[in-house]
Amino acid sequence: ERAKMNGRLEEFDTMRRELEAAKNQIADLERNSKDSSQVIANLQREKAEVNQTLSGLKRNVEESKKEVKGLQNDNTTLEDQKKRLESNLHLLQDDKAGLAQRLETFDERESELLRKLTVMEEKRRCL
Repeated sequence: ERAKMNGRLEEFDTMRRELEAAKNQIADLERNSKDSSQVIANLQREKAEVNQTLSGLKRNVEESKKEVKGLQNDNTTLEDQKKRLESNLHLLQDDKAGLAQRLETFDERESELLRKLTVMEEKRRCL
């Protein structure tokens, strides 16, 4: 009987050690689970921060696109103004050339009239 009891005590000791080992494993798993939960919470916070930054960047990109569009419109307007100014410049240059020609003609006619006046004054003196 004693051997039977000793055998049973050994079985109980073995079961107690296995139970203790199982409890330790459960405690380890619970710690790991808490650590994993903390890591997951940290990752979720980081993800939220990244999403917020991404949203800000998207807004910046949209604003930049609008700004570029505005600058392109301004550039188009400036190019149109440049073309009009160049056209006006050509017209002014043509007007200047025409006026220069008219001035030259006027100078020639003035010289001719002065000669005629001089001739008339000489005739008048002679008379």
